[in-house]
Amino acid sequence: FFFFFLFCSFVCVFVPMEKKRQHEDETLSSKRFHGMGGDDEEEKERVLKLLEEDTETPKEFDKNALKTLALQLERNLSANQEMRIKHGDDPLKFMQSELKLHDAIGEFSVAATVPQYYDALVKMKAHKTLLSLLTHDNTDIVVAAIVLLSELLDVDLLGNNTERSASFIDALLEEDVITQVFTAADKLNEKNTEEAAAVHKCLGIVESLLEMRSALVEELVEKTDILQWILSRVQRKRSFDAIQLYASELLALFLQTSEKNRKTFG
Repeated sequence: FFFFFLFCSFVCVFVPMEKKRQHEDETLSSKRFHGMGGDDEEEKERVLKLLEEDTETPKEFDKNALKTLALQLERNLSANQEMRIKHGDDPLKFMQSELKLHDAIGEFSVAATVPQYYDALVKMKAHKTLLSLLTHDNTDIVVAAIVLLSELLDVDLLGNNTERSASFIDALLEEDVITQVFTAADKLNEKNTEEAAAVHKCLGIVESLLEMRSALVEELVEKTDILQWILSRVQRKRSFDAIQLYASELLALFLQTSEKNRKTFG
């Protein structure tokens, strides 16, 4: 164990942390959105009207524009779910809704440029929509969702807005984002270049959350299986790759910053 720990420490100190790479159904009603009431429901109806009037992303990206994109993403997800239920045995019939959903996820990435408005996402429960994408049957959707989450949680992009985006981060943690992210990662084929890159971004999501919430270093080890997941990647008997390297760096981080974690690791 001593030599293994030295190896992890060496990786952490001498190998720089790798930079995280950066109306199919128009009858859908607002009832499809996660439960909101009162003023929030009125706001949702208002933004839905904006969507019907102009489906293009507004030129000036403000809080209202973010809300519009969030509702657009939810609407596309709902449409895709309905088409999959209706035509589960005929992929050609729900393919178009899946393509629209994939495009909506890509369009939502602009939200990462306005972290000062993340609180609006929490009020609209958009964080639940984002996490639900991780359970999608189409791995392309799962990969796109992981990439989107990594962008939204990129510490460099958050800059000085970590306090204003705190409610969004807290909401994700309350929904057990780490477990959901790594459950999604387990479904991916790391021999596929794009899917392997998504697994790498899952590790990046953990690093970002640890930077913003230092208490998670011990909490994650205590309440999740993340240490075992990381260790399984470090100990794989195959050519050393970027995922194994990143996993080694994170393992060293978990062990070096917490005596409790070192005792747990044994």
